[in-house]
Amino acid sequence: MKKYLALASLLAMYAAPVYAQDMYAGLKLGSSGYGLASTTAIGGFVGYHLNSIDKHLSIEGEFMNLGSTTYFGTHQNINSFGVSGIYNYPIDPKLSVFGKAGLNWVSWTYTNPNGAGVWNGTYSSFGINLGAGLDYKIDQKFTLRGGYDTDTSLLYAAGMVNF
Repeated sequence: MKKYLALASLLAMYAAPVYAQDMYAGLKLGSSGYGLASTTAIGGFVGYHLNSIDKHLSIEGEFMNLGSTTYFGTHQNINSFGVSGIYNYPIDPKLSVFGKAGLNWVSWTYTNPNGAGVWNGTYSSFGINLGAGLDYKIDQKFTLRGGYDTDTSLLYAAGMVNF
């Protein structure tokens, strides 16, 4: 058993750089109109370029805290998790436009500080997320992104690092 574990570890160690060169990760900051009020949103994402299928295609996973607000005395916190396919089309060597389509899960937690049970709970939903935006490549490792996601009404700016 130890031999197989050692062999698997050795293969993973040599294979990781091959997969890592196609990966990227980033942070998003924006404004979301999801829910009852516009809030500041912050989150992160990781992606993998599917170069073996199409050099413009990626798959991306993300987590976003869409913010907190108080509405009629009820505190609300909204988070989302999503997986999307991204198609990135270059306009020039530094600038590209992208479109995205995927699934999104939104969790909305609300509590009333007065303890009224009617206003305490969690609501969640799945939705189809569509989005579009621009990527501007600063250099080989760092890219700036701006975009809009429909399911969470999220307008954002992001920075990402390519591995």
